[in-house]
Amino acid sequence: MLYEPQVVLDRLIELADEVKLEKTIDGVIYRDDYQDYQVILDDAFHCEIREKLIDIFMKDPKHGDTRREIVFLLMHPAEYEEWEEGPAVKPPSDIDIEID
Repeated sequence: MLYEPQVVLDRLIELADEVKLEKTIDGVIYRDDYQDYQVILDDAFHCEIREKLIDIFMKDPKHGDTRREIVFLLMHPAEYEEWEEGPAVKPPSDIDIEID
């Protein structure tokens, strides 16, 4: 991990404010297996940004192609599906399990 998730979160929030992103950025999780940062938006959506792309953005926040790619990813996040584990998915606590 090149950058702590909180540092990436702060920088992405600044970018989101600049471009007037309609969704709120609620968190960033680094995924070592995928070498990317998962960005959580509105507690119901997510997008993945490659570690290398974040590295370029952190070193040169005005790099045009990098900014455009990150903004595109933030503007077109995927919604968490029921089967996915995500911050918006909370297991119901009142389900009875029956065993035959």
